[in-house]
Amino acid sequence: MSLPYYDVVIATPGNSAKMEYIKSLVETTTWLNKQGLSYKFLSKFSSFVPSAREKTATDSNEHNWDTNEIAGGAFTYGKLMWIDSDIVWDVQTFERMLNHKLDVVGAMVPVNNSGMITAMRLDGNMIPKTLSWKDLIFDEEPVEVDGIGFGMLAVRYGVFEKVPRPWFLIRKARLDKVDFSVNYGEDYSASLNIKDAGFKLWLDPLAKVQHVKEYLLSL
Repeated sequence: MSLPYYDVVIATPGNSAKMEYIKSLVETTTWLNKQGLSYKFLSKFSSFVPSAREKTATDSNEHNWDTNEIAGGAFTYGKLMWIDSDIVWDVQTFERMLNHKLDVVGAMVPVNNSGMITAMRLDGNMIPKTLSWKDLIFDEEPVEVDGIGFGMLAVRYGVFEKVPRPWFLIRKARLDKVDFSVNYGEDYSASLNIKDAGFKLWLDPLAKVQHVKEYLLSL
């Protein structure tokens, strides 16, 4: 008996969501239905964000360390779309992300009003430099990055399946000048784990979403 197949799996960790996210999700699933595209929704909660992402990816309330497959291999899929519960997007952006042929590609997610986004490049000392929309102002094609946030991230089938667990194992950067270490966070750590498995990470400067914090952040 063959496994179920979904064109897209939408993964959103957490136990609540912003109303703006829900509106975007409803519009997106309506569009998916009209297009005849199948989808699956995954969501699990933990107060520890890396744990919430691991549980969501394996669709398990406990840590299922025995599998390297999304949802424990209960189905196959075309594209895994990570979308955080405080992200706002339109259907056109979702379609753009879904249709990318790249293994891993992220949208432009703002983190503050100065134009910083959830993407970074590493310097020669492996210290992350957060990017701004100004760094990409002349780019129309996806650009390669070293780390990308999971606010909206499209991942092709076969990527997570080749990354050792824990997928979101926290990694650290050593600041030798001050004898101090800082962690990359779960999303940048996962990015580096994905890169170590042989995949490139890309950022699409034309895929812009909004981010709900105390107020709505836009680019």
